[in-house]
Amino acid sequence: VRPISLVWQARAAGPVAQAVNTTRGIYAACGDGNVLLIASADGKAAPAMKAHTGAVLGLSATADGTKLATIGAD
Repeated sequence: VRPISLVWQARAAGPVAQAVNTTRGIYAACGDGNVLLIASADGKAAPAMKAHTGAVLGLSATADGTKLATIGAD
């Protein structure tokens, strides 16, 4: 068994409730009401998308990453 090595590390402004991996990257549901799209290749985040006034509790994305649905505390 080979250990997994960390290629990159990304940080969110608040706690992450859920993360979903798609072909566009990783979508992260954040406690500050934002959704982050993090590129899988290099860990660079696109500008945060404001999804809710409260925390983003969960999300779902299509396999190609072009459509996203969120549920929030608001």
